[in-house]
Amino acid sequence: MSRATETMEEALRKALNDEVKPFGRGGGGCINSGRGYETKSLGKIFVKSNIKKGSDIMFRGEFASLKAMLETGAVRVPRPISVLNLGAHGWALVTDYIDMGGGNRQDLVKLGTQLARS
Repeated sequence: MSRATETMEEALRKALNDEVKPFGRGGGGCINSGRGYETKSLGKIFVKSNIKKGSDIMFRGEFASLKAMLETGAVRVPRPISVLNLGAHGWALVTDYIDMGGGNRQDLVKLGTQLARS
C-alpha cells in the first residue's frame, strides 16, 4: 500500500471517526479521484476527492443534487453522506457505494427510461 493511500485513509478515519479499509481499485479522471471503502458503522462507501481550490463548492453542489434526486424516488442514486475537509488531501464527497458491475442492456434501458421521466 502506498504512503499516499495510507495518508488518505488516516484522513478519512479521522474525519469519519470510523474504521476504513479500501477495496477494489481506486480510479481517477481528469477532475476527481474515487475509491470504495468498507467502514464499520456506514458499511460500504464511495469517496470522491479533489485537491483543487473550489472543490468544496463542487462537492456541496453535488451533495445537494444527489439529495434532491434521491428524494424524488424516480431513479436510484447513491445516498449522499457527507462533504469532508481532508486537509492536505483536499475535499471529499462521501456517498453510499453502489456496485456498478454486471449491468446489462435491460438495465441501461431502464436507466434511460427513469432519467427521461424525472
